[in-house]
Amino acid sequence: MLNFFLPRIREVSRGWNATNWSIMTSFDWRMFANNKFDGQTLYSLARRLGSLKRVDLSNCETISTETIIDALSEVPSLTALNLAGTNIHSTAMIHALDKLQRIRRLNLSYTAINDRVVAKICNLYTTNLRELRIDSCQVSIDTPAFCKLNQLEILSLKQCRKLSPAAMDSIKLMTNLQELRLVNNYNITSHMVNDILSGMKHLKIFELGFYDLTAELCETIIARRLASFTLHQLKSVDIKFILQVLQHTKNYTHKGKQFIKPLSSCQTNLIYQNQG
Repeated sequence: MLNFFLPRIREVSRGWNATNWSIMTSFDWRMFANNKFDGQTLYSLARRLGSLKRVDLSNCETISTETIIDALSEVPSLTALNLAGTNIHSTAMIHALDKLQRIRRLNLSYTAINDRVVAKICNLYTTNLRELRIDSCQVSIDTPAFCKLNQLEILSLKQCRKLSPAAMDSIKLMTNLQELRLVNNYNITSHMVNDILSGMKHLKIFELGFYDLTAELCETIIARRLASFTLHQLKSVDIKFILQVLQHTKNYTHKGKQFIKPLSSCQTNLIYQNQG
């Protein structure tokens, strides 16, 4: 079957020789400029490129879930996988994860996965997962096993509107986090966020979006000296808090206007989006 598809591979690759394909370690489906990319091409490439480490199929809606799973089973060496915006579903994803034991960076944002997939991730990648993005997924993450992912450095849960208090308790134990994004998580309270940030000694990038911003949380945010801090969807904010943050901020953006303090030695970047 591989030989049957080789002409298609040569056609879409335009000028790439056999050596290029054999040493290729990263693949992005958008590299096919002529858009002749389908399930047959993906599967053929996966079989030919057994040394792949990184695959990006984000927003590729032209390939069936079954074909994606079959292709991924041919590249067990993968360490980074981006399936954001694809048609992948939970049962198929669980099957795929069983064959991908080396994953360190995983993006399943904007897919139809559920909590069964999260539980599988927790059981498989306890020690090696460094990045997890599951934005806008219908998950509550109420499994206590979520705290096993304590080696995570990047966690993005934007628009996961069903997050449970148990999920927040688990995040508190992920003290190696350097980047945390929580936007449109309606069950999150200011107190929960304050508890999480209190133990985050390595956090550099923090994105927050909800309606409740207490004085206690403001103080915690200021104390963290973050490299980047973004606020979304606040109906109101204490002007004293903004002034305090500005004392430790080099670049501050408000409604598209940027105010620069060149004398500040801190590298924090604060973005405040007031939608009230």
